[in-house]
Amino acid sequence: MGYCRRFRLSLCLGTVIVPTMTTVLSAAQPPMAMFNFVSPLKGTSVTLPPSYEALLFTILSPDSDIQSIDLSTGINGITGRFVQRWTSSAGNGVYDVMNPAGSARNASPADGNFDSHLLTNAVASISGATESLGTSPTTPPAGSQLGPFPVNTLSVGYGQGSANGFEKGIITVNTPGIRTLDVAYTVEAFFDVNVMLFNADVTTTAGTSHVFTQYIPEPGSSVICGTFLLGLCARRRCRSRR
Repeated sequence: MGYCRRFRLSLCLGTVIVPTMTTVLSAAQPPMAMFNFVSPLKGTSVTLPPSYEALLFTILSPDSDIQSIDLSTGINGITGRFVQRWTSSAGNGVYDVMNPAGSARNASPADGNFDSHLLTNAVASISGATESLGTSPTTPPAGSQLGPFPVNTLSVGYGQGSANGFEKGIITVNTPGIRTLDVAYTVEAFFDVNVMLFNADVTTTAGTSHVFTQYIPEPGSSVICGTFLLGLCARRRCRSRR
C-alpha cells in the first residue's frame, strides 16, 4: 500500500477533560487524534491521480487503554466533503444504500478504496454507523462519472458530499491493551478548500476526554491533535510500504 506521511507545525484547539461522577483522571497523557495521507488510491481497474487521496484517522492513547470512541453524540463525528460509493437497491441508478462502515483502506486494489467510512477491525465493534453526503452533494447520474472515478452504473454510483457531509458512529473496543486504533478512512479532493472537522469523546481506562482536530486542506500538510497539544514534527519523505 502506498503511504505518504507529511506533517507540519500544527496548533490544535484545546479540549476539555470530562470526568465521570466519581472518576479522578490520572496524570496520564490524554488521547490524541492523528491523520495521515494515503495515496495513490487503487481500484480494481482504475488508479486515481494525485488530485484525490484518502485520510486515515487514528486515535492514540499513549498511557491508557482505549475503551470506546463516541463519534455520534451531539457535535461528534467527522464532517467534510467526502467521496462516497453507494449502491442502488433497485438497480435503477437511485443510490440509496450507504456504506458507513467497512474494512477497505487501500491495502489492495478494490473499488471500496474509493469510499469513505468508519473502519471495522477485529478488536472493536461499531454501532449506530451512519453517513451523509450533506445538503448539496454532487452525484452524477448513471452513465457519467465523478472526476477520475469509475463511471456510475445503474447499480453503483460515486458522489462527493458538501461541507456538511459526515461519518458518525460509536466504536467499542472489545480487547484490552489497545492504545492505537484506526477509526476512519475518508476520500476527498487533494486541493479541496473546505475544512474537515473531527470531534470525538474518547473513553480510556484513565477517564473520558473530548478530542477535536481540524484539517485545512493544503499541499503537504497534516495535523496531529490532542488536548492542548502543540506539535512540531519533522517533514518526512513519502515512502512506500507494502
